[in-house]
Amino acid sequence: MGMCRISTQKIMGRLLIGENSLIREACLKITEACPCDCGFCDSKYKNIKVNKFLLNKCEWRKISNDLIASGIKNVVLSGGEPLLRPDITFDLIDLFRANNVYVVLNTSGVLLDKISLLDDLIYAHPNLIVFSIDHADPVLHDKSRNCDGLFSKIEKSISYILEKSDISIGIRTVLTRYNYLELPTIIKKFAGIGVTCFKIIQIENDREKEYVLSYDDLKKFCYETKTDVYKIIKMLSFEEPSKLDACKKIEGLFMHGANWTEIEQDIFSPCFKDSYRCCLGGTFITVQANGDVLPCCESEHYYYPILGNLKVMKVEEILSSTRFYNFLMNRLDYCIYCTQMYNIQLTFSRDTKSVEQRYE
Repeated sequence: MGMCRISTQKIMGRLLIGENSLIREACLKITEACPCDCGFCDSKYKNIKVNKFLLNKCEWRKISNDLIASGIKNVVLSGGEPLLRPDITFDLIDLFRANNVYVVLNTSGVLLDKISLLDDLIYAHPNLIVFSIDHADPVLHDKSRNCDGLFSKIEKSISYILEKSDISIGIRTVLTRYNYLELPTIIKKFAGIGVTCFKIIQIENDREKEYVLSYDDLKKFCYETKTDVYKIIKMLSFEEPSKLDACKKIEGLFMHGANWTEIEQDIFSPCFKDSYRCCLGGTFITVQANGDVLPCCESEHYYYPILGNLKVMKVEEILSSTRFYNFLMNRLDYCIYCTQMYNIQLTFSRDTKSVEQRYE
């Protein structure tokens, strides 16, 4: 947990984090709507709550220009499914890239059976496109997303994008008790078609413990599955330093911080209590489809604290607000469920290192 040490102070009304006074990364939720229906996703609930007040293109441009002026380094365009609003998504990709901001597009791939949309996406040219993959088996993946033919769409889309462009491709897998044994196969399968970035994410907001790994699952993952992952990584045709780094990250997963008895109860960060400082250190925010600003991914499941709304506020106002400062300095009840320290990225390309971690 050493990475949680940050130096936070207020000088002249502005929040300073170590040597940085800037939000490093922002996740922009273009919409909460999504054609998929994943069992562990709460987009359906948020779609009802948020999408009644969607920001239009002009409002998103205003917010994006404000983020650019604040010195943002990375931006993730997400949802829901951001390609449901392609005019806004492509416009923002162009705007951020023109201002040297690294752009990640998260997508389920569900809409990419249309060649015209694929061509428009390639023309927009985000730095990194990340597809969500839940299983190595197409049938299981499609079933988990309640979307027939989705796995095949993703494979074809990746091949098409890599054939027609130099855009980097990533795979995002939410690790659950139903798929952790498939991780070696997922890496092997998608590295084999040119994927150079693998995001391994822990399940969030699983209070019913339906998806989180059990103690026995964690034991099997650490003492058996990891060995299989090492073997796959060593076989890949990437540079040795990147493979060694990937193996090191896999090796450290679930070996520090919370014990396995806590993790199987969905408690990933038991030390995040009282005045324990946020591990993100204020370097990340998430902007909802209606302009509301939340401080982290975990907070999206509870929808508080709302730090402000960028439709009517400036980034600077939020950075210097008492509400933001109080969040950084005082943990909320849900902070013990934070998975941030257990989310890793295996990076086999220099192009994707910019978004390797959200904390400094």
